[in-house]
Amino acid sequence: MSYANSRFIAFKYKDKIWNDPNWPIESMMTIMQKEVKLQFNRSQLYRAKRKVLALGRGNETDEYGLLWSYADEIKRANPETTVKIKSKLEEGKSVFKRFYICWGALKKGFLEGCRPIIFLDGCHLKSAYGGILLCAVGIDGNNCMYPFAYAIVEKEKRKSWAWFLGLLVEDLNITNSCQWIFVSDKQKGLVEAIDSLLLGCEHRFCVMHLYQNFKASFKGLALKNILWKAARATRVVDFERCMAELKERDRAAFEWLAQRHPTGWSRSHFRTHSKCDSLLNNMSESFNALILRARSKPIVSMLEIIRLTLMKRVHMRRDQMERYTGGDICPKIAKILEELKKKSMDFIAHWNGKDQFEIECSYGSRVKVHLGEKTCSCRK
Repeated sequence: MSYANSRFIAFKYKDKIWNDPNWPIESMMTIMQKEVKLQFNRSQLYRAKRKVLALGRGNETDEYGLLWSYADEIKRANPETTVKIKSKLEEGKSVFKRFYICWGALKKGFLEGCRPIIFLDGCHLKSAYGGILLCAVGIDGNNCMYPFAYAIVEKEKRKSWAWFLGLLVEDLNITNSCQWIFVSDKQKGLVEAIDSLLLGCEHRFCVMHLYQNFKASFKGLALKNILWKAARATRVVDFERCMAELKERDRAAFEWLAQRHPTGWSRSHFRTHSKCDSLLNNMSESFNALILRARSKPIVSMLEIIRLTLMKRVHMRRDQMERYTGGDICPKIAKILEELKKKSMDFIAHWNGKDQFEIECSYGSRVKVHLGEKTCSCRK
């Protein structure tokens, strides 16, 4: 078929392509062959799709040239925001390589109101030039995601992660990395980058990601339940009991899991100062889902959509809390506390002086609670 036919496709289906920029090529081919009774090849459909999207959102190459002006405008309108562009010289021209942004207002909110835990992830961009979007997401006082920094890099590798984390460490003024916790899906190059830049920090791994790798070799509901039971165990003795059960049921599964140190995936080995026992990297996953449609746009258009999305989200959360009449404790946390109040009916507290108590459970077990240090021997 001739070049004119790709223009015909673009004209006939432009509205559908505009409404769904991620319309799969295979689906396009099936629908068009049924409707117009003609054969198309993939290159024609790709050309048609690029033409339509270029008409709707401009040339993707041109937007890369606007990045430097865009960065200057962000700095002018948001003086405390950090924007970095990394480029390289090719044949005397500056060529874009990486882009980093940490919003000043969001950074201030994170440092003043969020726990010292950061969820890290990367997702693929779907524009003509591809790339990876790396993100740093916190968790706010209502247990909701709090994105504050992200970057566009060429590939997900050690150098790109090290570049992103180095700027993040500088922005957050992290001097004692032992006080910080990072959660990830163990992306390529990220473990090495964290080990080199954040010595002594706690690096947790998403248990769902761990389980996906586990079930590829070890299937069955019983093994799945034991793995998650070991991950949720809050005391070392309970964790070891779960591992012993796994060893008895399937020695190969036990040996596979024993190679993964529990400091990265079991609550029994987590540090407690963060007051966050999350086992999943769902905060980053939620952010990636939030910007799904933006990821197929040209670079400046995508960055603007993300900026606008975050701005609207901040105002929406603020308005919700202004209408909230439940006091100083956020809604989700208040709900958790109410549930715990009901469960507390099964316990008897014995005061042993000052701010310490011995708690007796209805089943006979006992734990020590220290209100001043905000600790409990059950580690929940």
